[in-house]
Amino acid sequence: MYLKNSQYQEILRLYDEKQARQRRLLEQRRQAIYDAFPEYAKLEDEITSLWASGARGAARRDPDSSPERISEKVRPLALRQQQILTGAGYPPDYLELQYDCPLCRDTGFIDGKKCRCFTAAAADLLQRQSNLQEILQKENFDTFRLEYYSDQTDPALGISPRDNMRAVLTTCRQFIRDFDEKGGSLLLCGDTGVGKTFLINCITKELLDTAHSCIYLTAPQLVEILQNSVFRRGEDTDEYDQDTADYITDCDLLIIDDLGSELNNAFVNSQLFGCIDRRLTSGRSTLISTNLQPEQLQSIYSERISSRLLSSYQVLWIFGDDIRMQMSLDR
Repeated sequence: MYLKNSQYQEILRLYDEKQARQRRLLEQRRQAIYDAFPEYAKLEDEITSLWASGARGAARRDPDSSPERISEKVRPLALRQQQILTGAGYPPDYLELQYDCPLCRDTGFIDGKKCRCFTAAAADLLQRQSNLQEILQKENFDTFRLEYYSDQTDPALGISPRDNMRAVLTTCRQFIRDFDEKGGSLLLCGDTGVGKTFLINCITKELLDTAHSCIYLTAPQLVEILQNSVFRRGEDTDEYDQDTADYITDCDLLIIDDLGSELNNAFVNSQLFGCIDRRLTSGRSTLISTNLQPEQLQSIYSERISSRLLSSYQVLWIFGDDIRMQMSLDR
């Protein structure tokens, strides 16, 4: 799911609400201090009066009304105000405007570029509107059950599906623990119904719970977005927002589920490679699941894509019986 213009505007409204809330809180704090410390309020009136008289004097070009002269008169009054605040146990910035995100000061942008909190807000909106949060309450590490996997050793592989999944879980948990310091990307391979999407949801929930921005897309959804970013560039419609490609590049974790289910051609190959390569070169993590085996990836996708996936991603192979029916019966 990608951002429509209406969704983009909803996020901007959230920032407006944040700013309005912080202004209300500041006014409440200020009034409480005025009521508790009349001297502070009197000093505030004196400071306001000095700046007002300075503005009037500046209009008459009075040298005694220059900003420097007024600042000299205001400085001891402001110092006394600070003494009142700190003496009563308040922090020095108690009567300054506070921000949920001090980086962008609750604007969502830094030097014209989206702040990381904007990306997180966009991801959160996408998740809420795609019902992902409801799914994550059902599919997470707490509800993951190894007993769905057979403990019979596969003679060809020399390990049982259960022991293999136990090792996969260990790797996934390590991936989460090292996420901020090491990053990295995972490629989950296996037949249909062996738990790849369930495992994706486990990882996604853990990272969302630690305030990371995650965007979940099926491979066909991703391809649609990448195509729109090329063919609908510059259009202003409610169905598409040109900035969507930025979220795909900038989010902490991009999840591409069921790679290989999309319609593939030379153009799609090119766009997929660009997406995968941009995230690798920028140090962003990606989590991909596929029903394809490594040799199938090499035959279906360009060498550039398959080599990136098989050499730059940690490949985790999941095997066993289709457990979806068992899982659905237990819910």
